[in-house]
Amino acid sequence: MRLPRFHYIRPTTLDAGLALLAQLGKKAKILAGGTGLLVNMKHHVVCPDTVVSIKEMHGLTAVSSEDGGNLRIGSCLNITDLAKTSSIVKKAPALVQAAKSVASQHIRNMATVGGNICLDTRCWYYNQSKLWRDARERCHRTGGSVCHAIKGSDRCHAINSSDIAPVLVALGATIEVVKTGMKRLVPAREFYREDGMHHIAPEPSDTICSLQTSQ
Repeated sequence: MRLPRFHYIRPTTLDAGLALLAQLGKKAKILAGGTGLLVNMKHHVVCPDTVVSIKEMHGLTAVSSEDGGNLRIGSCLNITDLAKTSSIVKKAPALVQAAKSVASQHIRNMATVGGNICLDTRCWYYNQSKLWRDARERCHRTGGSVCHAIKGSDRCHAINSSDIAPVLVALGATIEVVKTGMKRLVPAREFYREDGMHHIAPEPSDTICSLQTSQ
C-alpha cells in the first residue's frame, strides 16, 4: 500500500514546530520514529495534509537527572537507547523492562518514547485497509454508530497497546505537554482516557517534550 500525498516539514527548533502545529491544527500529524503513523497512513486510517517531523528538534533526546533524583527523559529518545541508558537502568528498571518488550529490535531502533506514550489505539475492525473498512458498516471511529468489537456499545473500544504507559502510571511519572505559549505537566494516570477515539489528553497542536519519573 502506498502513502497518501502529504507535505513534509522538518523544523529544527521547538518554537518553530509549535508554531506550525498551532497554525495547521488537525490538518497535521507529528512524526517522531514513524513506526505507527506511517503504517496508519498507508492504511488511510489517517491522511494528514502535513507531517511535521520533530526528530531534528534540539534537546528532545536528552536524559538528565532533576532535583530530588527524578529522571527527565526526552520524548524523541528511541526505545533502544532508553533500554540501555545507564541512569534509567539504575533508577527505573521497570521502565527498561517495558521498553525491551516493545515489538522487534528493528522497531525499537526507530520508535520513540513519545511515540509509544501517544501510540494510537488499535482495533481488528479498524486498523485495516480502507477497502476492507468500506465493506463494513461504519463504526464509531469512521463516523458511524456501532462498535464491531463489542456489539451494542455506544462508544469505541479500540485498545491502547502502549508498552510503556502502564509502567509510567505505576511509577507516578509526569508527562510534559507543550504548545505555543503554554506548558503543563500531566500525571501519567490522568494522561489516558477510557475512550478508544480520544484516549489521550493532548490536543493536535500539543507536543510531548519529555517524561519525568518519580523516585
